[in-house]
Amino acid sequence: MAKTSTQLNISLAAYLYETIIGRVILKFFVRPQLSILIGKLLSSNVSRIFIPLFVNKNNINKNKYVKKRYTSFNDFFIRKLREQPDPAISKDGLFYAPCEGHLLVKPINKEHFTIKKAHYSLSRLLDDDILAQEFEGGIACIFRLTPKHYHRFHYFEDGKIIFRKKIGGKLHTVQPIAMEHLPVFHENSRELTVMETRFFGKVIQIEVGAMLIGRIKNHAEFSFFSKFEEKGYFEFGGSMIILLFKKNHLKGVDTYLSDSKRNIESPIEVFQVLGRCSS
Repeated sequence: MAKTSTQLNISLAAYLYETIIGRVILKFFVRPQLSILIGKLLSSNVSRIFIPLFVNKNNINKNKYVKKRYTSFNDFFIRKLREQPDPAISKDGLFYAPCEGHLLVKPINKEHFTIKKAHYSLSRLLDDDILAQEFEGGIACIFRLTPKHYHRFHYFEDGKIIFRKKIGGKLHTVQPIAMEHLPVFHENSRELTVMETRFFGKVIQIEVGAMLIGRIKNHAEFSFFSKFEEKGYFEFGGSMIILLFKKNHLKGVDTYLSDSKRNIESPIEVFQVLGRCSS
């Protein structure tokens, strides 16, 4: 029986992370320069030839997205939704998914959370010891995007930006098998936004780059933002978004917490209601 594209991707990741020769090759693949080169290729006009194959292989429903003539593969990859919710008729105090993907929800204990065999320190993740201490006892929501997913991300709530910063690094794949062997979030390039939100207090959103993604595109930095407003997008590949909530500020995610203890990811649609504020 022929392997699916997902099985092939897992097999390749296993080879890269679990064999000696694979780890030698991996040193080349995780360099940002390779992702930049691939990005230029996929932004060229000739890359349009990959679009029909990509659509068929990933069973993408093109009717969900804005109808247009795409100028490159990357232009299609960052496609926009045709419709999104109206903030005026949404409910206050609910936690809406900022993106599409697979979700893990992890408790933050002593400034750490664990995914499979990897332990993550907020101090290293945020590159800020003082900021990390504020989220002790809180919750980390980790969204893993695969290539087939919608790769634009949105604000889940009204609020204002306190500050943003970029942290340079490598570009490991974010497939689960890689996270069994390395603290990927510590090593990968990432951008973080510290926000003061209307109902959830201070929240941190982190976009994590991944293999073949050299560019995380956050839009112009305005002081205030609105619920469902587009925050930015990832160019080609899969990647991660992490949302950090302070202690007792997010409720209603017990099912996700229970599944995540067994490292079971939940499939999530963008704008799906995931929880609520504590008040």
